[in-house]
Amino acid sequence: MVEIALGTALAAIGAGVAIGFAGLGSGLGQGMAAAGSVGAVAEDNDMFARGIIFSALPETQAIYGFLIAILLLVFSGLLGGGEGLSTTAGIVAIGVGAS
Repeated sequence: MVEIALGTALAAIGAGVAIGFAGLGSGLGQGMAAAGSVGAVAEDNDMFARGIIFSALPETQAIYGFLIAILLLVFSGLLGGGEGLSTTAGIVAIGVGAS
């Protein structure tokens, strides 16, 4: 059994929080943008291209959350094979993931 430092485990939780919050926000944003673009296309068919673009913009938030999660995992040593984090650094990693 492999021992993982508490700070490293907390950083992994922070990475999960980053993915979860980013995915939730992105999904809600895409739903609102798609609902608005469906209404706009119903009134004017020329708005279809703009509707697709505005529906894709909230997806960038999920990409940013994924990038933060990867960075947290690399700097905590889970993906890079480095040393573990202190408990304080792990708590900070949860805060980084939540922000």
